[in-house]
Amino acid sequence: MAKFSVFQYSQTEGYKTQKLILPFLLKKDGTELLTAGLDNRHLITVGGSEKPTNYPLDYPEFMLRLGGKNTVTETHPGITAPDSEDDLARAEQELTDKRLNGQIKMDKVSPYVKAGGSNQIHTRFIEKVTEKVAAIRNDAKKSSIGDVSERLDRADMISRRIILLRKASTNNWLIKYLSRDDGWNLQKTKDGSIHTTVTTVDDAETGVPGEDKISKYQTINFPATFEDPLNTAKIQGKNLQSGVDFHTWVSFPSFKVLSYKS
Repeated sequence: MAKFSVFQYSQTEGYKTQKLILPFLLKKDGTELLTAGLDNRHLITVGGSEKPTNYPLDYPEFMLRLGGKNTVTETHPGITAPDSEDDLARAEQELTDKRLNGQIKMDKVSPYVKAGGSNQIHTRFIEKVTEKVAAIRNDAKKSSIGDVSERLDRADMISRRIILLRKASTNNWLIKYLSRDDGWNLQKTKDGSIHTTVTTVDDAETGVPGEDKISKYQTINFPATFEDPLNTAKIQGKNLQSGVDFHTWVSFPSFKVLSYKS
């Protein structure tokens, strides 16, 4: 899904202004690095050979480059970009069928995103895309070009879906992590079975369509979990002295990185 978001945004940028995502490459002296298939610009065939243009990558080229592949030496996949919100599921299945649905290496796609844990890079990247989308919306010249407004709408919508799915997966993972023997051991044995002592609230809906998407997730009631006599000493053993401290812990960058390493 992140691939669709960054593609929709990239199509609003032009020659040499595309810097956040798969930028047009320059040498150290500022001159262009013309390596056909790797310099992140659309190619056309002229006289039997590929010639770079002053336009962004098209959809098949873009998906190849997200995987670090050369758009000249690799066969272009027969794929079509989603043209609406309702067309996303079809496009996602197409990428899966073509084995183009691997995890994006954000630091390769966007070298302007500073190094850090994978989750930190992803968060900064989404924030940057959101900032750029807002900037383009406020630029009358750019926002009036072709179907830019529609593309920005799709980028906004897809980015929101990404955030919802990451929130859901993190919440579901956290409950399991806090309950595990090798986690915080917030659990009890009853009737010969192991049960979590993490208190949760009613399931929340992500609202993201698709059979393989997370439709529901649980959220933790941190004060109630802390106040459970079975949990209090265990949580205090982590240097968290209250339900507020416990809740604040999940906002720290160290937790966010941990949650995607485990």
